[in-house]
Amino acid sequence: MPKSKSSPKLTANKLIRDGIQPPPKLKINNIFQTVRKSQKESPQPSLNDLKKWCDQYSEILENQNQVFVANFEYESFPDQIFRVFLTTKRLIQFALETNYILSDATYKLTYGGFPALTGGTTDRAKKLHPFGLASCATENRLDFSFCFFKSVQLTAFNVYGHKISPTILVADSAGGITLGFESIFKLEKRVNFWAHVLRKVKNHLKKFVFLLLK
Repeated sequence: MPKSKSSPKLTANKLIRDGIQPPPKLKINNIFQTVRKSQKESPQPSLNDLKKWCDQYSEILENQNQVFVANFEYESFPDQIFRVFLTTKRLIQFALETNYILSDATYKLTYGGFPALTGGTTDRAKKLHPFGLASCATENRLDFSFCFFKSVQLTAFNVYGHKISPTILVADSAGGITLGFESIFKLEKRVNFWAHVLRKVKNHLKKFVFLLLK
């Protein structure tokens, strides 16, 4: 059974096209679960696979838009932990002159179910210019410290010979982001970013207004 092109829905559709009445959806799902369990498929690569991949793509090429692994680390004992930072020469260039960094973690974009950490700066038109993308097993102080802030600082120096020293952090109220920033840079100003809260408040207000007008 192909790992990437098979699914219960695709299998049922194929049976119908072939003129065969497919079994109930629940039965097809159970068959797939049994096969996947027997094949011991895992949505997450092993730490050894991850290390090989990072080693393979760690070279900094001349192409300004070529993605490379700028920094990574992993631990297998006592817990399996990994931290990987990806960027390009063009993206990291945005970090050279800025005095502030916007940073956040998201589960909308994940790697093996793990969160993505990102950050960047903005121009006068308020357009976001990301520095890169990090993936970590968790999203605590050490992850933001090493996996993002330290990696951005290190990569800016390795690629352009420039030591960055931003002093302003723009982020939500997550303590891990603040502590991670403070462990690498001198924090002089902390700006709270409430976009998520404001969106939820607006959505609730719309529902409230709709009920009043109903």
